[in-house]
Amino acid sequence: MKQLQTRIFSAIAVLLSVCFVFVGCELPKRELTNLTFTVTSETLEVGDTTEFDVETTPTGIILKHLEYQSDDTDIVTINQDEISAVGEGTTTVSVSITTEKGKIVSNKVSITVTDPEKDKLRQQAQSVSQAIGTIGEVTLDSEPTIAAAREKWNELPEEAKQFVTNSETLTQAETALQSLKDQKAAEEAAAAEAARQQEEQRKQQEQQAQRQQPAAQQPKNTPTAPSAPASTETYILNTNTKKFHRSSCGDIKKMKDSNKATASSREEAIAKGYSPCKHCNP
Repeated sequence: MKQLQTRIFSAIAVLLSVCFVFVGCELPKRELTNLTFTVTSETLEVGDTTEFDVETTPTGIILKHLEYQSDDTDIVTINQDEISAVGEGTTTVSVSITTEKGKIVSNKVSITVTDPEKDKLRQQAQSVSQAIGTIGEVTLDSEPTIAAAREKWNELPEEAKQFVTNSETLTQAETALQSLKDQKAAEEAAAAEAARQQEEQRKQQEQQAQRQQPAAQQPKNTPTAPSAPASTETYILNTNTKKFHRSSCGDIKKMKDSNKATASSREEAIAKGYSPCKHCNP
């Protein structure tokens, strides 16, 4: 409608010019004082175009050599025919003209461009960001949550990963979890070594006590009694706590069958990295 009005005013101005020529009069000269710039649509999607209109003050002035400006041509471009949306974002467009008295610039109009493809990628990335956000403080129990977040990340299209704002949190959580697992393994190894050394020290003390026993206390000419059969006690191993128990220990009832194993001797249990139970003291 505005474009039609502009064209009508321009036609009237031309007719008046012709009339003044024929009657021998000079057409009074009108000076341009202002440009009003409007667009058909201020919200576009990438690939869309929209028309615009320029009105003059006073009205009906024919405009030649207009200049078209876009503050960011990566978002929209403008020429004498239309405005084109080329990239996501918001920018402003305007027109100007240079007269004998200087340059006249129109008002600026804000144009917002959306990108449906990027919006879709953002939605896909949002579920991954939410999964990472549930990790919280990292403990050994966090492993399933961290693994689930990593799986979601691996399934995400490469072009959508740029929209995951907390991906570094996932990497840091994985590093912290591995550190905790390494620390636990080191503690278990240290406990097993301490148990082995304790058993070795106990044996050495027993041997030393036997060597220091006075000869008078040794029985003389005492018939050797038949040796008792070697102990056949079976020790119960707890694969979860790394402790071993006598078969009569009350703690065995609390153990899951899946965590039970056996050893035929105390030495075998210690050699496998288990330490003695403090309740039954095997």
